[in-house]
Formats: sequence, structure tokens, C-alpha cells
Amino acid sequence: MLQAVDSRGNSLQKVSSRMPIGCVTNKNILNNKKYHEYWFTSRFGLTTFENEMKWYNTEPSQGKEDYSVADAMLQFMK
Repeated sequence: MLQAVDSRGNSLQKVSSRMPIGCVTNKNILNNKKYHEYWFTSRFGLTTFENEMKWYNTEPSQGKEDYSVADAMLQFMK
């Protein structure tokens, strides 16, 4: 159960723990085993990639596409 409170600690709203909550991730999650296995996955069920799917990361030079980092992150998030 999540609970929002004001600056005095008064309850504002209670939210079911089944509410989907996520956070942004980046490629560093792939190399930090403790972060992705113990911290991230125990707290979040959803994510948005920070920059790994953006054009300038998937095509660093014209005509040379590289989706390896994005693919690795998608595989991890399955």
C-alpha cells in the first residue's frame, strides 16, 4: 500500500500496491547486477528507456544502425 501525505503527515491518498509504478532506466543497468537484480526489479514493474531508443543512439552515424544496447535492455526487461 502506498500512501501520499502532506508536509504535516496527514494522509492525502492511499493507493493499492497493484498500481503499476515504474522509473526511467539507462544502459548502466545492464552492468550493475545488484541494481537490476535486487533494487530495480523488487520495486518497479515498468520502465522507460532514457535515451537508448532515440535516433542519435541507434544510428550514431548515417546509415550505421546499432540496436544492440536497446535489444539487451528489452531482453532484460521481459
